[in-house]
Formats: sequence, C-alpha cells, structure tokens
Amino acid sequence: SFHLVRNTSAFSAELFAINEALNFVFSIDSDRDEVWVFTDSEASIKSLLSASEKHPVNTDILRIMANLKSSGIKTTLAWIPSHTGIIEMTRRMH
Repeated sequence: SFHLVRNTSAFSAELFAINEALNFVFSIDSDRDEVWVFTDSEASIKSLLSASEKHPVNTDILRIMANLKSSGIKTTLAWIPSHTGIIEMTRRMH
C-alpha cells in the first residue's frame, strides 16, 4: 500500500497508480509474458509517450517497463476514455 501526500494533483495520482501497478507486476513471481495496465487518464498516457515530459514518476514508470521488458514481459498501457471503450496505447521499449 502507498499513500499520496495531501493536495496531490489528479494527474500525479494517476501516474502513481500506474507506477504502483507496474511495481506490483514486477514484484510477483509470475510466468506471464504480457501485462496490460488500464487507465482513464489520457494525460498520463500522453505524458509517458512524450520525450519532453519531466514528471518525476514518468522516469520510474519507464524504468519499470524497461525492467519488465528485459524480464521478457511485454507491457501495454491502455487508455479507457470515459470508461466506454479501450484504445491501445503501447509504449514499446527499443
């Protein structure tokens, strides 16, 4: 479990949630070769895809995704707009 500091923005909270989900996947002993993380935060997805975005949690998320990839686990982040549909937003680590 983790706690956010008081007055954390919704954007930061969404990034922390993605980070925690990926940390959980990385910490469990699993034979999965693929993991999907769903979010309704379009801003978080765009932030992760942007090379210019400097939010400190982005670096952690991208590092965990790289570690998962090196462990043989493909990670896909998917945006669910208004919880009505799913659009795949894959961040491929090259």
